[in-house]
Amino acid sequence: MKVVAYLTHPLGPSLSYFDSSRRDNIANATSWVRWMMNHTDWAVNAIWLTYILAAEDINIQRHFLDQMANMERCDVLVLCGGMITPHMKVECEFARKCKMPIVDMPPQSYRIPGDRPPGNDNSWTVWMTKQASLPIARLIVR
Repeated sequence: MKVVAYLTHPLGPSLSYFDSSRRDNIANATSWVRWMMNHTDWAVNAIWLTYILAAEDINIQRHFLDQMANMERCDVLVLCGGMITPHMKVECEFARKCKMPIVDMPPQSYRIPGDRPPGNDNSWTVWMTKQASLPIARLIVR
């Protein structure tokens, strides 16, 4: 079975898709999902992005509880998008509580990285595995 990565990305405080910075962040988050699919062999979970695209006006508390339910079933938390927002800090604390490894991609900045990882690693999966705060293992029992 594959490693399942919960990908998180800043969206900004606006609750309107019509806010241009929010729209830019949603587009960038979508690019990160695509990049992860193309550059790792991990399955990608970004349920929060699905919820935002489906209905931004959904109950925020429900949205967040559903995110945590999905996240606790994942093997690793991947932080991307160039900064850590308050919402992402909560996800990090939740991951630590669940003893879930965290990979911090902000050194790669807001935009998705290139095809090759830094250093001598020949794959992003290997590079990200080395960056993880804890060893990454498929979830069996946590």
